[in-house]
Amino acid sequence: GRDVHPDKTIMLAVALNFLHDQILASGCQPVSVCA
Repeated sequence: GRDVHPDKTIMLAVALNFLHDQILASGCQPVSVCA
């Protein structure tokens, strides 16, 4: 079918969101606090 790897798209979106949060919180050392 068309959606052979739907999880890959979801993982990519999650990864992009995670990286975006890391960039926004780049000024914080404890990432868990700023995430």
